[in-house]
Amino acid sequence: MTAQPPPRQGPDAQFPQHPQTPGGSSTRGDLGADLGAALTFMGTGVVRNWRSLVLPAVIYGAIALALDILSALAGDDDSTGLLGLQGVADVVPDWIPIALAPAQLLLAVAYLVIQLLWTAGTLRFGVDVLRGDRQEPTRYFAGDGRVILTIIICGVLTAVGFVLCVIPGLVAMVLLLFAPAATARGTEVAIGDGSRAASRRLGTAVIACVLVLIASSLGTWLNVLDIVITPFTSLFLLGLFERIEGRALPR
Repeated sequence: MTAQPPPRQGPDAQFPQHPQTPGGSSTRGDLGADLGAALTFMGTGVVRNWRSLVLPAVIYGAIALALDILSALAGDDDSTGLLGLQGVADVVPDWIPIALAPAQLLLAVAYLVIQLLWTAGTLRFGVDVLRGDRQEPTRYFAGDGRVILTIIICGVLTAVGFVLCVIPGLVAMVLLLFAPAATARGTEVAIGDGSRAASRRLGTAVIACVLVLIASSLGTWLNVLDIVITPFTSLFLLGLFERIEGRALPR
């Protein structure tokens, strides 16, 4: 009898080994195949498991809509137009926008907290989809604290890069694109591993970054739209990181 190899250790051990899809483990990589697989994982992951996201999405969406309305009343012309509140804004007493104007910063901070929790929660959802787990909706109101911290660090580094010069900010945006997904996936050195993954497939990372920016631009109009978009972008980046790391996605 031959000795059985010891069980695998590390973050990969908790994930089932899915059948390899064509091009799934290629070291050279295929831009079209990688993006297509990530988009398929994103779509099927949300469509097949949407019930797990309904409760947190509705609650966060309601809060985001309330923040949008308050921003519109405080004088945000874009929100006023998109929400159809022109008539309401005309009859609102002048003292209300004046009183709410200083609160714009507080509204922005409140939404930032919501978006951090929701992004981390949707990444946790994506990892559960990779595992094939079905969890209660309450699990996805927030994700791991390490994921939230990684998102904050990446945001700060990118902002500093844009302040110093535009090009370092763009470089940071691309190289740090997969860091939150790597953290959610259980990688020990998430920023380093995420940056190396982006560097190995730089063209793929650039295209993915552009796609995410286009999708996220819809959320700049209304916070509630951003709540809807976030699960899709989270699963897309998580799926693409899996492909770049040579791990096949579940069908």
